[in-house]
Amino acid sequence: MVLTTFVSLASALSGLIKVVDSGPFKEFSAGDKDLIDKLKIELLTADAVLSDAEEKQITNPKVKEWLNELKHAAYDADDLLDKATTAYLKLKMKIEANYIKGKAKATSEEFKKRISVLVPFYAGVIDGLRKILERLQNLATRRDLLHLKGSERVKPPPRRQTTSLLDESQVFGRDKDKEELMASLLGDTAQESGIPVIAIVGIPGVGKTTLAQLLYNDSRVEKHFSGGKAWVHVSEELDVFKVTRTIFESVDSKNCHVTDLNVLQVSLKTTLSGKRFLLVLDDIWNENFFDWDLLSAPLKAGACGSRIIVTTRNQGVASIMRAITTHHLPQLSDECCQKLFEKYAFGTSNPDDHPDLKSIGHDIAKKCQGLPLAAKTLGALLYSKLEAKQWCRILNSKIWDLPNDKNSILPALRLSYNHLHPHLKQCFAYCSIFSKGHKFEKQKLILMWMAEGFLQQPNGEETIEEIGEKYFLELLSRSFFQASTHKKPYYLMHDLVIDLAQFVSGEFCFKLQDHKRIPEKARHLAWLMNGLDVDKKFEALLDAKSMRTLILLVSSNTEKPPALHTIISEKNLSTQLRVLSLPDKGIITLPEVANLQHLRYLDLSNTSITKLPSTTCSLYNMQTLLLSNCSRLSELPEEIEKLTNLRHLDVRRSTQITKLPPNFGKLKNLQMLTNFLVGEPKSQSSKISELGGLSCLRGELSISRLENVENEEQASKADLKSKNYLCKLEFSWNTTNSNYGRALKVLENLEPHTNLEKLTIENYSGIKFPNWLSKVNFPNMVILKLTNCSFCGSLPSLGNLSSLQELYIREMNGLKSVNFGSHGDDGSGNLPFRSLKILSFIGLKRWTTLTCHSQFPSLQKLTIEKCDELTGGLPDRTYLPCLQDLKLSNCPNFLDFQERGMLTDSISTNSYLKTLGEQICCLTSLEDLQITSLSISLLSNLQILGKGLSGLTSLKELHIRNCKMLAKLPNLQSLVITDCKELEEWGLYRMELPTCSETTNGCGGEQESSKESWLPDTLISLCINVRPRKQRGSHEMESLIDFEITGKCNEERSFPEEGLPLRISSLPDLEKLVKEFQHLTSLKRLEIKCSMSIQAEGLPTSLSFYNQNFSSLASQQGQRERLAQVLNID
Repeated sequence: MVLTTFVSLASALSGLIKVVDSGPFKEFSAGDKDLIDKLKIELLTADAVLSDAEEKQITNPKVKEWLNELKHAAYDADDLLDKATTAYLKLKMKIEANYIKGKAKATSEEFKKRISVLVPFYAGVIDGLRKILERLQNLATRRDLLHLKGSERVKPPPRRQTTSLLDESQVFGRDKDKEELMASLLGDTAQESGIPVIAIVGIPGVGKTTLAQLLYNDSRVEKHFSGGKAWVHVSEELDVFKVTRTIFESVDSKNCHVTDLNVLQVSLKTTLSGKRFLLVLDDIWNENFFDWDLLSAPLKAGACGSRIIVTTRNQGVASIMRAITTHHLPQLSDECCQKLFEKYAFGTSNPDDHPDLKSIGHDIAKKCQGLPLAAKTLGALLYSKLEAKQWCRILNSKIWDLPNDKNSILPALRLSYNHLHPHLKQCFAYCSIFSKGHKFEKQKLILMWMAEGFLQQPNGEETIEEIGEKYFLELLSRSFFQASTHKKPYYLMHDLVIDLAQFVSGEFCFKLQDHKRIPEKARHLAWLMNGLDVDKKFEALLDAKSMRTLILLVSSNTEKPPALHTIISEKNLSTQLRVLSLPDKGIITLPEVANLQHLRYLDLSNTSITKLPSTTCSLYNMQTLLLSNCSRLSELPEEIEKLTNLRHLDVRRSTQITKLPPNFGKLKNLQMLTNFLVGEPKSQSSKISELGGLSCLRGELSISRLENVENEEQASKADLKSKNYLCKLEFSWNTTNSNYGRALKVLENLEPHTNLEKLTIENYSGIKFPNWLSKVNFPNMVILKLTNCSFCGSLPSLGNLSSLQELYIREMNGLKSVNFGSHGDDGSGNLPFRSLKILSFIGLKRWTTLTCHSQFPSLQKLTIEKCDELTGGLPDRTYLPCLQDLKLSNCPNFLDFQERGMLTDSISTNSYLKTLGEQICCLTSLEDLQITSLSISLLSNLQILGKGLSGLTSLKELHIRNCKMLAKLPNLQSLVITDCKELEEWGLYRMELPTCSETTNGCGGEQESSKESWLPDTLISLCINVRPRKQRGSHEMESLIDFEITGKCNEERSFPEEGLPLRISSLPDLEKLVKEFQHLTSLKRLEIKCSMSIQAEGLPTSLSFYNQNFSSLASQQGQRERLAQVLNID
């Protein structure tokens, strides 16, 4: 049910009319239909004024109160309706089950007679709806008093117009972004139709306009675009005439009084004809292709090299304009954000003159999370304010608590929110339950939205999950969500965007933390477990009787309580729950859940449960059941087929489950089934034929324990060939000792639909692969993995897989030869394997020869490992024109370098090759290669790399192991070295010395203690995992800006030497940091993870990050106050 538009609730009321107008309810249906019609009218009338109410609630608390009461009434109506339909469904299922047992079907009259027991129940529902109608009628009276208006579109407040002018002294951290775009701006890239567009996309306030201004005002741009420049601030409404006139006046330097668009565009076309110009369209929202097509018509007359820069919050705008470059502008670093904040907060004053304020300002700048607009706004608010309490007030405030007349953050964010369609507003507001920094999965969030009723019902063949996918991508495109750069495929929200979500969701969404009291009518709750007071927090849930969502969010630092499961009981949980997510190891058992009749989404992933309550099968509304990574879960409930509304069942990596219950094929609505385990022939479990009934399956499916399939007829009944929405399939047997003849027949009859994209066959015991793999055209197949198919003596003919990009052949001990010349083509005359990018052979113990008579025009990565019998060499270089990454390992008979030089011939002129494996270092003539990474090991006689790899001028990374005679490395930038005792010469920026414990240079061999210059003066990063000696020569490394020491150095008592920033760990006897430490004026971070008790004779004033668990560091109080964070010492 979409609360920001009550149309869908009105639709649900129409459904109730059908129920009460049927069979046993006719005796009171007339009056109830009138009631429901009145309810529909009130809801639709309320829906008409929602936009006006949402805007006015910002400044009018009475409107906000009215709006909240309206939403609560809608929620209560939805609960009543769901209660009624669930009761009907439950009784209907029970009646049908009883008749099935008797093998007879209930007649219409018998069904009506049995269902009549619900008449008193429905009478209670109708009485509840009457009370809701009274509430809505009361709200309608107040609506008129509040002067809320419908129909008219709410006009947004006037926005500040941007110009091309910029004070560059107030810009920090955008040099890299500027230069990246400058290449596209000044390049000679042409476009077949129209002027090339460069799009700058990002969240509100990230600095898109500023970056465009930097580019626009650069002297190189001024010189390059001799035909003129124009800057237009477009904003929400794209007025084609107004924008065209502004462009004309800018390039013609005259005022334009033309009032006809056609005359104006013809004049502009004449003016721009043959000229190279630059146009900036700032802050575009419009996604209408026809508007853009009309605007761009006269611009096409410009000369080659002309460019258009657009800034937008919406990726969709960049797509509509067919941008050649889309630059997703990242947030500023904390350091740059702090500089910008200080620029506005301190003005011309020196921040160092106010150390207390500077320290608080550091935390305020971090709160901005890289948004320049936030840094400017908060800095300007604090300008000329010199009291620490004023700064602390801003630090601890929410964005909506800031003064309205000086707060540009919330309006900028709210403007994006206001432009959302009502159904997207509800989905966005729901995300306020996530904690700041929380990373979430797209699919799970969509399924939560579905469970809450936020997704509109689809039309045609589109599924409701696909509707949710559209919603998610729209919010992602509009920068409400961001893809996580560290944890894929996860997403997150900027802290200020979460603040906005909290603001618009109000009292409906709540995070249980910090002992806050839960609002009595809170509907959606997240429980943040970040402490040990779990019992008290969970007791608070007893007050939330209207709770529809409960999500457990566990902090990575949480010390999990051992008895978490004991406080979760059926009586504790709201009976209105739609979503329950408890993915935590502390959950050992789940109570009976019979009362949770509204539940649609249950996530017990990563828990320690051994089984589900039997009452789980009575939750007839259940749509999603997630049980992945449940390492102790051994079975699913026997009557799971009763969950007829189940759409998603995930049991990935729950390895104790060895079978599925019988009658699994009755789950007709199942969309996602991650694993289907074929039961043993005579057991009470699902057989593979039950897959035939699951016609809606899509996405990924793994079918395992195929040795239990009795015959090919059962496999044929699975009807995989008709499942056209499956994109990934895995076939696996638990043993390769099964009947090889039967295995072939089974697999032959499991032919998938031709839409398949990814296929894995594992532990297959047939002597050849099925015919369909060689003869059927799978135009979408991109990945094929064949693993441990030990009895197959040859590979299938794969030339028909025209889209195949990755091919993995592993542990196929029966394979003796690979002949790529016999794989044919797809019948079109095109080269086979023309799309193949990755080819991997691993563990083929009997493979002896590789024959290739066909080119691999796209192959980028080739891996051959653990192929003991393989002889010969690689194909001629003409067969591998695009090879970038070559890895050969543990193939002792492959490539006789000294005599044949076959590999040299294959790759010496390959300009694409970027990475070589560890056996390649014997080659003597590899000119013109662009190799950037090289791994070398077990070459005991290698002394100087220049003798073997003198042509590798682009080498940036080198991994060396057990090359004991290696002595010189003059040009490397990144290096990891072990057991190379004679090494003397190098030029590095980063270095790791993990196990060289008896030398001043960390690589074996003794040197005189007076020789302190063994480390290069180019070094800026050093990590030593050794026993440090007294003479390191570290004071001569003038470029060093990062130094890490770790290891069991029990005798080390005084450290560091002058001039080094530090990360120190595993020095249990370290007692003090010497006084020279205070002179490290460039040091920003100090991490100590090795000592229980140390003394500091002095700390530098520049220190901004400091961490220790067991704080006994004795330092001056003034210095400690300047630390931005306390660092933990373990």
